[in-house]
Amino acid sequence: MPRGSQEEDGFVYLSAPFIRHLTGPKLKLTERQQMLAYNHMRMVGHASILFRTQFGQTAKSLRELAARVCPRRV
Repeated sequence: MPRGSQEEDGFVYLSAPFIRHLTGPKLKLTERQQMLAYNHMRMVGHASILFRTQFGQTAKSLRELAARVCPRRV
């Protein structure tokens, strides 16, 4: 585009190392691990809320939470 063109909004330069960082396996694996940890913490939080609504008290440990909210089927 010619300089000062009305269609021109801006110019962004993204270097090759920056693009490699954004699309590289290290970042993807780190983001995946963070998402899994986040989802596990959300599940524990939801289980805690379920425990309180069912039993009227807060679970004393994760073991109690798992045993009473999610009993194993035989």
